[in-house]
Amino acid sequence: MTSLLSSVATRFKTALSSVCGTDRPVSSRLESLEGRTLLSISVINAIADSSVQPGATATVVSLAGRYDNTDLNGTIVKFATDVGDINVLMYDQTNPGVTRTTPLTVANFLRYMDAGRYNQTVFHRSAANFVIQGGGFTRPTTDGTAPSAVTTFPAVTNEPGNTNTRGTIAMAKLGGNANSATSQWFFNLGNNASNLDNQNGGFTVFGRVISGLNVMDAIAAIDVWNFGGTFNELPLRNHAQSSTVLRAEYVGMNISTVSELTYSVISSNPAVVNPTLNGTDLTLSYGSAGTSTVTVRITCADGTTIDDVFTVRVNSAPFLAGLSAGASEVGRNSSFTLSLTTATDDGGISQIDFYRDANGNGQLDIGTDTLLGSDTSATGGWNLLTDTNGLSLGTQRYFARATDTDGVNSPVVTTTMTVVNAAPVVSALSASPNPAEGRVPVTLTATASDSDGTVAFVRFYHDSNGNGVLDLSTDTLLGEDNNGTDGYSAVVDTSAFTFGSARYFAAATDVEALAGSAASVVGVINAPFSVGSLNASATAVLRGAQLILTAGDVFIPAGKRFKTLEFYADTNANGTFDEGIDKKIGSASSLKNGIATAKAATKGAAVGDIKFFARVRDNLLAWSPA
Repeated sequence: MTSLLSSVATRFKTALSSVCGTDRPVSSRLESLEGRTLLSISVINAIADSSVQPGATATVVSLAGRYDNTDLNGTIVKFATDVGDINVLMYDQTNPGVTRTTPLTVANFLRYMDAGRYNQTVFHRSAANFVIQGGGFTRPTTDGTAPSAVTTFPAVTNEPGNTNTRGTIAMAKLGGNANSATSQWFFNLGNNASNLDNQNGGFTVFGRVISGLNVMDAIAAIDVWNFGGTFNELPLRNHAQSSTVLRAEYVGMNISTVSELTYSVISSNPAVVNPTLNGTDLTLSYGSAGTSTVTVRITCADGTTIDDVFTVRVNSAPFLAGLSAGASEVGRNSSFTLSLTTATDDGGISQIDFYRDANGNGQLDIGTDTLLGSDTSATGGWNLLTDTNGLSLGTQRYFARATDTDGVNSPVVTTTMTVVNAAPVVSALSASPNPAEGRVPVTLTATASDSDGTVAFVRFYHDSNGNGVLDLSTDTLLGEDNNGTDGYSAVVDTSAFTFGSARYFAAATDVEALAGSAASVVGVINAPFSVGSLNASATAVLRGAQLILTAGDVFIPAGKRFKTLEFYADTNANGTFDEGIDKKIGSASSLKNGIATAKAATKGAAVGDIKFFARVRDNLLAWSPA
């Protein structure tokens, strides 16, 4: 060694003469041991997904107590060395694999740390494959000067029992004095249990490395220099043998406590949710509508991480469009359906409420306007069946408003509908008899009703112009009935009607003078089963002469056949045919061109006028009028 190095060593020895008796744990054998398996973080209370309304104030979520590594109970200390960080779990609390807690030793260590006496301390010993030791000396303030000894507190009582395995930290002490530990400690580079667990009353293991074993090994790999005494195994970085020891060549450190867990946070869409951290308080600030995935990364002091991922939705209001009443006009006391063509929401609609503008001011007033009902399911579309019962005639306004699953309301949409007087309806019209055999009276009967009022009367018409449409100006009014107790009817005189089909109409009018559409029925007037004419061969004859009686225009309706035609004399001279009284004077069993004849004798007849009758009989033995 050069004289310069010797002079430094001399100064070291001089400066450290008072601490040279500090116990240096003696190596007996070395066993290699791998580091502990990193343990996982448990999520105790994950942050739930959430949604907020637009314009919501920021939310503060406390992260405290939500996560834990149950194998890291106790104070955690970080050794921030020039080579890297080493995190150590102190044994001041019960932990898996810890034989006993060492509260006195941990308190002693933290006392030095809190007092700042571990600031800028150095590793002053590195024994290959055994230990690296520190806590006793601070880095010199100038190059070429010796480290200063740390001012110590009273010694701490020994707390042996935990084994000196690789990666553990233990207190150094004076030889032959088990209760002499003050500020110095060492990391076990290997398994030193068989030696140090029993030496000098057992060296107190009061913590273990939970991250940074590679840093510990890197420090152990730094070249060591022998300056004698306490510094015969001094690790120095990039030191040249002939040069002055520089301050930067020491392996220095600062020691402080750190949290078991630290946090970071990111948002997939900061424009929607912007998260910030202040200690264990997570603040979520909300922006535009949308959804963002927020990831809280929890990093344990042992280097393990876990992510708590949740989503936040800034809810946009539902959107409605196309409200309609199904028809522009609806009759009084009638049903109709309010419906929407469009109803959407980013999270789901829970219900849509339908209202009527009760106060007529054109805008929705909750609590004043009439809530008609709600639709809570999109099945079949969003709609509501309602009615016009009790509403006055004229325009009515209706509203619809949606509420989504987060309680956010949509803008209101509106539509109008006009309540009108519904016209009365004739639902049935009949003619009797139908067909009518001859120009006999025909009874027309109508069924009429008014859905929103009362029928005032029903009028009956004959289709005079034969165009099949009721023309009030030309068709013939046959009658009117204003009492529908037993239906509406009119008896029609058909004597002036032609044979064949006749169309009849019936139209109802309500008490407000609104006429409904006409209903119609076709009635048939058959030519009658009859003898159309009866003539004698002379209007005056001598008594005893013969007359020829001729029956003409004899009509036999379709479906019937001629049987016989009989002639009678008005025996009782009353001018009316009397069955069984008036005398039959002749008959004909056939027709020729609708004509039949018979001879009538006048022998024995009184002088004066004689009336004759004729009647025809069909194959069903029915007689026509005489």
